[in-house]
Amino acid sequence: PPGVDDTSSPDPQIVKARSLADPRALRKRIIRLSLPIFGENLLEMSLDIVNTILVAALGAAALAGAGAAIQIMQIVLSALAGLSTGGSILVAHAVGADNPAEGTRLARQALMWSFIIFTPMAVMGVILAPGLAGIFGLPPDATAMTASYLSVSLGAVPVLAMLMMSSGVLRGAGDARTPMYVTIGANVVNMVLAFVLIHGHWGAPELGVTGAAIASAISRTLALVVLVWLMARGRAGVSLSRPVGTILVSWKPRWDAAKAILHLGLPAAGEQLV
Repeated sequence: PPGVDDTSSPDPQIVKARSLADPRALRKRIIRLSLPIFGENLLEMSLDIVNTILVAALGAAALAGAGAAIQIMQIVLSALAGLSTGGSILVAHAVGADNPAEGTRLARQALMWSFIIFTPMAVMGVILAPGLAGIFGLPPDATAMTASYLSVSLGAVPVLAMLMMSSGVLRGAGDARTPMYVTIGANVVNMVLAFVLIHGHWGAPELGVTGAAIASAISRTLALVVLVWLMARGRAGVSLSRPVGTILVSWKPRWDAAKAILHLGLPAAGEQLV
C-alpha cells in the first residue's frame, strides 16, 4: 500500500514482485522458460528424422513407407502437444495460486485421463493402420511398411499422450528444463535402438522399418517412466506418490478435471491439427 516502507521486508512475494517489475529480469525469465520448450519440441521432431535417415539405407520402398507413417505420427504428436496445453495451464494456475494440492490433483487427473481416453483410440489405430497406410497411394511393398510402422506407433499412443501431458504438467509447474533433458536421453536411446533393430546389429533381429517404430516406442516409454518417477518424488512441487502436506490427493478419476483439461486442450489440439 502507498506509504508503507517495505525496503527491509524479507517477504518472498515482494521480492518476486520486484523482479517481475524489472523488464530485464522478466525477459530473462521468459527466455529461461521458452528456450527449453523450443529445444524439447526440436528434439521430439529429430527423433523421427533420425529414424528416417537410418531407414533410408534399406532402399526407396522402406524410405517411402516409413516417411508416410512418420507424417501421420507427426500430426498425432502435434495434436497431443496441443492437448497437453490444457493440463499445463491448469497446473500453472494452481502453482500461481500457491495451491500445491490442487496442482498435484490436476497432474494425477491429466495422466489418468490421458491413459483412459487414448487406450481405446490406440486399439482403433492399430485396426485402422492398413487403411491409413493406403491413403498415400504408395506401391504395395511401401504400403505394407507404412502399415507396419503405424501399427506399432499408434499402439503406443497412450504412452505418447501421457508423455506429452507429463511434460506439460512440469512446464506448468515452472520446470521446462527437465522435459528437455529427458527428451535428450530419449533421443540417444532411440538412436542406438533404431540402429540395432533396423539393421540387426549385435545379434538383434533385423526388423527393418518396424524396428524403427519399436525403437521410438521404447525410447518414449522410458522417457515417460523417468518423468513419472521424478514427479512421484515431488519434482517442481508436483507429487504423484504421497500426500501434499496434510492433504491426501485421490487418484479417483473425476470428470470435472477431464472436462477442464479438454476445454483448454482441445482448441489447442485442433489448431495444431489444422
